[in-house]
Amino acid sequence: MSTPPTAATSRPTPGQAPPGESTGGPSTSDHPTPGRATETVMDGLEVAELPRRSLAPGVAATTLWSRGSSHAGVMRLEPGARLGAHTHRRHAHHIWMIEGSIHCLDRDLGEGSYVHVPPGLEHDSVAGSHGAAFFYLYLDTWEEPPVVPA
Repeated sequence: MSTPPTAATSRPTPGQAPPGESTGGPSTSDHPTPGRATETVMDGLEVAELPRRSLAPGVAATTLWSRGSSHAGVMRLEPGARLGAHTHRRHAHHIWMIEGSIHCLDRDLGEGSYVHVPPGLEHDSVAGSHGAAFFYLYLDTWEEPPVVPA
């Protein structure tokens, strides 16, 4: 691949993906189909080259995909690092542990563990003694209220 991967970028084509559709790098379809969302395919080296943003001391996140206010990515915590207790009004978290361990929602969780945090529930992630890495989905669950005819 001649172009290094970049943070989530879009490949807009008239009539292609809905507004706000983003992809994680240049490995997207070269022949998009109108009306079809653009796929993202990256190997481990491409993912490793994506920028990381610091969320707290010892906590960094890499965004792999985003659309609107929903995101998917990889979060890495250094040993003992803490994300910090927080609550989301309209977003749910899904976490799949890749390596290491975290303490979350009163449980110690290791590789292969899964966590779902619904909107409104205060939560925190604290890395174990060897640090942690997990894949996360941060999904907007808010829906437009139905329109009631007058």
